[in-house]
This record gives sequence, structure tokens and C-alpha cells, in this order.
Amino acid sequence: LARERVASGGMQFKMAEGHTAAFVGGGDWLADRLQEVKPRDQVMQYANLKLDSSVWQKLPKQGRQEELFDALDRGDFQSAGEVLILPVKEEDMFLPGEEGHDISLDEIQSLVVVLDSYCESRNIDQKRVLIVGRKTMRETYVSRTDQNVFATSSFTLEERVGAMTANRPKIEIVDPTEIVIRKIAKLANGRRITTGGTLASDERYGSRFFQALKGIGGYKPANGAEEVKALYNITDIPTEVHVGRRDIAVILDPSKKQTLLNKGVPEENIIVVPDEALSVLNKKVDER
Repeated sequence: LARERVASGGMQFKMAEGHTAAFVGGGDWLADRLQEVKPRDQVMQYANLKLDSSVWQKLPKQGRQEELFDALDRGDFQSAGEVLILPVKEEDMFLPGEEGHDISLDEIQSLVVVLDSYCESRNIDQKRVLIVGRKTMRETYVSRTDQNVFATSSFTLEERVGAMTANRPKIEIVDPTEIVIRKIAKLANGRRITTGGTLASDERYGSRFFQALKGIGGYKPANGAEEVKALYNITDIPTEVHVGRRDIAVILDPSKKQTLLNKGVPEENIIVVPDEALSVLNKKVDER
């Protein structure tokens, strides 16, 4: 009976005071991992997809406000300590492009507005908001006339959050790309950084990698420095096959780490993207 109520979205939950309310769009393994490392009553997942063992509350994407409020009531949102919004797709957690997020900037802002309205209706304080995504995630808007003349304007996630916090404090972005690129720069330690991957991976990520490096203030290798290669691919398999013992391996699947260790790659040279993001996220959600 309880399973049927969960599947239908009618289950009422009592969560721990100060738990994390995670909004995952199409699903997100960071939220799943957070549920794994925390007690079960510490993380409530909300999504627009079919309910499963991880996602316990389904939010109607085009639902009326009261329907959304009902779902928040069932998930015990009132006792949440913070909101976690996860717009980045799991397969694009590092160096995402224009299609690398499954929640748009408008949807993020609309969600925050709805959650704030809920808090006001229940006479409770607004929740602290953490957004895991690329700060440079961009949305472009077009104005067109009947003569086909148009103007465009665009906004990044960082710019949109800046505008939102003018009247609504406590919104913070956790950027997995920034976290990982800083770690790569630290591991390189003055060596000249190159990248390695399949042609398809390089076409997708190559320029983004060096743009991200510039985004943290740039990286200047020492004169005459030796080279260190950072491998990252659309899937982890080419990295797993071609990584050398002196390379930096950036992978998405934590289960691949042991294979790399078995090949003799030093543990400190293996960067598991969701684990790096989770490490930062864990500290953030434990802040009160």
C-alpha cells in the first residue's frame, strides 16, 4: 500500500528537521548520491518524471500553484533546511554546453518564486537555495519584426542569480566545472596542460576546457615546463583505455576509478566529477 501511494504521488512524508529538498528536473545522480551518504530522512527529491526509489514527490510541470503546494506539503517542505536545484545533466556535469542542462533559467527562477510563495503562505522563512550548474549557463531571447529584423539578449545563470538576490538573499551556485578545473590546475602544478580525447570528445569539450581554465583567472605554466595531459571524453571508456600513469583522468562514473587504479594511475590523478561536486555540496548542506 505504501509503495502504491509513493508511485501515485500521494504519500505523505515526515522528514528530519533541516533536511535537503532537492529538485532534480529529469533526475540527477548527485541527489541520488546525497541520499546514499545521508540518512533517508535527510534528502527529499522532487522531479517532473516518473516516481522511483529515489524521487518521492512528482511536481506537475504545468500544474496550478496549489497542486505544487500540495506536493511540497506531502514532502514536508516546511521542515527543509535548504533547497537544492540540480539543472545540470549528469552526462554533462563537467564542461556542459548549451544543451547540458535540463532545467532552464526561467524554470529555475519560476521554481524559486513558487517556493518563496509557499513559504509566505505557510508563514515560514524563505529557504536557502543552492544551484548546482555551470555559472556560464546561458539563455538567449529573440525579438523579431515582420521584416525579419530581430534583437537578442542573453543572460547567464550567474547574472540571473545576481538579479534574483537583489530582493531575495541566500542563493548560491555550486559549479562542478569550476571545482574540477581548479583541481586540474592544482595537480598540474606549473606544468603545461594539454588535453586528450577522441575526435568527437575534443570537438565537444576541447575549446570549453581552455575557456574554463581562463574563467578561473587563467593558468600560466613555468618556462620550459614539462607537459601534463588531462583526459576527458564523452564516455569514460576512452579515458579508461588510453590513460597513462602520468596523466590526469577526469571521469563521471565512480565505478571506473578502481580500473584506473589497477592500471597504476595514482589516486590523486583521478578526478571523479560527481564525487568532487558532492564533497563541496556536503559541506554546503551541513552549513546552518
